[in-house]
Amino acid sequence: MNPKKMEIPAPVVKGASSEFYGGDQNWSDKLRYNGCAVILASNIFYTQTNNLSESRKVVDQSEFLTFAEELKDILRPGIFGLPFMTLFAKRFGKFLKNRGMTLRSEPFVQPWTQENIETFIRTTLEKKGSVAMLHWHCIPKSILSGHWVMVTGIEEKSGEKYFIISTWGMRILFPMEKVLRTKTLHRAMRGFFIEWE
Repeated sequence: MNPKKMEIPAPVVKGASSEFYGGDQNWSDKLRYNGCAVILASNIFYTQTNNLSESRKVVDQSEFLTFAEELKDILRPGIFGLPFMTLFAKRFGKFLKNRGMTLRSEPFVQPWTQENIETFIRTTLEKKGSVAMLHWHCIPKSILSGHWVMVTGIEEKSGEKYFIISTWGMRILFPMEKVLRTKTLHRAMRGFFIEWE
């Protein structure tokens, strides 16, 4: 294992002419303004079900969107999306139960230090889990502001540590130190595990 990089990639979503690193809420008018939690849940579902199977599945964009729009009816994000991890876990768990699966989650409850964050992410990924991260309003504003993302790994480059995140259908490296310096009204991180009943 590379001590400087650990990653369980987001699902590969195949569009008409491109491949994406997970889903993008801008693909659907129904998800564009409040669908980031729905895309996150869809990313977790396809990542986890890939982990449960023998081969890594490439997901067609239309299949991904159909799944996400069905999931939106259960997650029921409001005008500003879904504001809490516990509500997300409860509703996503209900959706999966109807499909014969169980959702287990482990919240990050330690102080937000680089060492604690890295340990939590590595431990979750080693157990084949998926990491969700949520930030409310951020100062300074960033791609994390008011947004749910899937943390697919961590990477160290030139002595600086980065989150590897899936958001807007892209793989983005986001400095861990920048997250620690960001002022926010609320932030949360949780590991999710999908298991067959």
